[in-house]
Amino acid sequence: MRYVVTGASGTVGTAVTAYLTGRSDEVVAWNRARVSTRRYAEMEAFLRTTAPDRVLHLAFAANAGSEAEAWAADVEWVHELAWACRTLRIPWVHVSTVLVFAPWQNGPFRSDTIPAEADGYGGRKREAEARARAQDPNVRIVRLGWQIGQGCNQMAAWLEERATRGPIRASDAWLPACSFLDVTAAALVRAFELPPALYQVDSNTGWTFYQIARALAEHRKAGWTIEADAEFQQDQRMVDPWLEVPPLSERLSLPPVPG
Repeated sequence: MRYVVTGASGTVGTAVTAYLTGRSDEVVAWNRARVSTRRYAEMEAFLRTTAPDRVLHLAFAANAGSEAEAWAADVEWVHELAWACRTLRIPWVHVSTVLVFAPWQNGPFRSDTIPAEADGYGGRKREAEARARAQDPNVRIVRLGWQIGQGCNQMAAWLEERATRGPIRASDAWLPACSFLDVTAAALVRAFELPPALYQVDSNTGWTFYQIARALAEHRKAGWTIEADAEFQQDQRMVDPWLEVPPLSERLSLPPVPG
């Protein structure tokens, strides 16, 4: 099966590409330096030429120089891509984020919980979800949390960088949505087998960031000094009975979840 993957060289995209090629699927990366993300005719022509069986949209505005550029990458591209996939009848998955929920909202968030973030990256992704559904009702939207694995934009790398500056302050009042990259990659591909809808991927069934950070330090045999605080407080967990993933405790030494 042939997949067009946007953001194929990113943290999640690299994991997805490895997962797909490991199954002998073909991956065609959407190279933004060669294929426009603003001109619809070029987008449709690219999809007609590559003739993918599926499209997986992971890319986001990683290095945007302005809010206008970020909006173009995170919202307008999705708007046009949705129409192209609808026109060509290509099944596609749009990857979103738990950050569509505002910091004052508390989970566990269900797929019918209305997100309220209006600003920044989360605000753009919330708008992109709406645009994707409006342009193509057959889209599958999958929200992700913080990833754990290899690459620069993931939890372990953040902890390693913080450790170079002294003790790591980790909130014991924040329950972050998160999952291991290989688990996420498999879930994203599995979403294509489900009906068009909104799905959420989260392996955190009840642990705080402080607990997860300590478990990761033990798992990686890292000499990090981790101190608990309560600077950030939010239950950011997402639940989804249709796209279930293994809990973090299958890989990390974590305490039992109360209740």
